[in-house]
Amino acid sequence: MTFRTRNVLLLIIDAVLVNLAIYSALLLRFEAHIPENYINAYLSLAPLITIIALLYLYGFKLYARLWEYASINELLAIFSAVSFSMITVVTLILTFNLPGLPRSVYLLFWLLMNIYIGISRIS
Repeated sequence: MTFRTRNVLLLIIDAVLVNLAIYSALLLRFEAHIPENYINAYLSLAPLITIIALLYLYGFKLYARLWEYASINELLAIFSAVSFSMITVVTLILTFNLPGLPRSVYLLFWLLMNIYIGISRIS
């Protein structure tokens, strides 16, 4: 697999994992019965959250690393990228009065995104 093909594949996987993390956080928060207004908020925020998360993952050079030799530095890069993306998303939602989700969803989303992306890189 070429370097470029691997990076495109990682980018697609990360986009799926970001959205899986958001949806999983909503499912956990509402015990699998998500109110319609939060589903609509999720659908309107998902593209923004996905793009911001991917930009931070790229910015922290997570697509330029050799994952065969993953170490604590790579996990710290994931943690930093996810943390900065969440801070940016919440700031944009509050600044531009975008439809929001409960605060607990953002915390669960941050935790799940760290887990999902961390596991995808290590496995």
